[in-house]
Amino acid sequence: AIQFLSGLTGDDAANDTFADVKGDYIVDKLALTGSIAQGNSTYGSALVAGAVTLTNTVGSDVVIATGVAFNTIGNTSTSGHLKASDTAYVGIQSVSALTGVDKDNYTFADIKGDYKVDKLAINLSGITAAPKTYDGNTQATVSTGAVVWDGRIAGDNLSLSSTGTFGDKNVGTDKVVTLTHTLGGTDLGNYTVTTPASTTADITPKALTLNAGPVRKTYDGGLSYNTSAADLTALSAQLVSGDTVTAASLAFTDKNAGTGNKSITFNSATLEDGNNGDNYTLTLVGNNTSNIDKAPITVALQGSVEKTYNGVNTATVNNANFATSGWVSGEGASITQTAGVYANQNVSANPGNGSVSANLQLSDYAAQANTDLNNYNLPTSASGAVGKINPATLNIKVNDTKMFVTQDANLAFDQGFSYTGLVN
Repeated sequence: AIQFLSGLTGDDAANDTFADVKGDYIVDKLALTGSIAQGNSTYGSALVAGAVTLTNTVGSDVVIATGVAFNTIGNTSTSGHLKASDTAYVGIQSVSALTGVDKDNYTFADIKGDYKVDKLAINLSGITAAPKTYDGNTQATVSTGAVVWDGRIAGDNLSLSSTGTFGDKNVGTDKVVTLTHTLGGTDLGNYTVTTPASTTADITPKALTLNAGPVRKTYDGGLSYNTSAADLTALSAQLVSGDTVTAASLAFTDKNAGTGNKSITFNSATLEDGNNGDNYTLTLVGNNTSNIDKAPITVALQGSVEKTYNGVNTATVNNANFATSGWVSGEGASITQTAGVYANQNVSANPGNGSVSANLQLSDYAAQANTDLNNYNLPTSASGAVGKINPATLNIKVNDTKMFVTQDANLAFDQGFSYTGLVN
């Protein structure tokens, strides 16, 4: 007992003693008040408690807060660390122990403080783009299989997917590939991630066999071929979409006419691919199925085909009466046919422009030197308004009658007429 009676009062106080009058006494502990300064650390690092301030210790009592506990329940990452947050966690620090000679006079249950965890800065590396063959687009194939998460806390769940785009579609070495990243994972919010903006990769030329399809021309005595728009369209269809063949050099290997059996060589091609054709390595292939059509020849009768009326429609022609055209320069033929036909045998129908025709066979053409008639379509007839039939001479004679001149002429016998020159 720490309480005892220390004095009496009253008229009879002197008659009594009180040495054994005692009692107990209880002193309750003082509940400390104070605060814990906001603590701060970077995600993944050890938690650093804020400074503790006690505001109601009595007099010169020696009381020191030596322990601070953290309540992280429900706020930890996969790896077990307190998650980063944009604002401080409220009241998760609390005093956990006191020291000092007077510590037992106090309680400390209500002294708490906030705490903030900053995001951890990490870097990504090891993202690559694969080289590719020219395909006409800028898309790159990006690999993240060897990615390095420099600074990531072991055990945390982070994910990454990346895409890439070349600056242009054209062939080149060490071309810049611009990267786009998508980050994920349950622990991503604990980090600020610095990702690479780009990498490099090559685009190599596309090896292409460019095949010339069958072409056609009319015999012209030479090997050259004038490429058509349709030819260029067919060649362009073999390139990557959007690229075109703007010019091509094709040539026949011989000059003579033929159908489906003529060979051509493919000598050169000009490409429009945005890179002067350097996006391709070309192998040019001709064919042996092209065509040289026979050149058409026209033949007409000219001049004058003339005779004296003889009652039949036969006509006589010669080479000078045949006008031909369509020959390749330096080539030609004469015509040996001499037989022709008037459309009408009469003089009246052939005053100089009567219709005359002549049938022609291959044997009627006599080729000049260096002329192969197989390279030409030769007409099988010729005609023209060239016919002239002159009238035949008809002689008429009065037949003689023998009469004495002294006789009356009126009494002479009529002997009729005689004709020479009539056509049978």
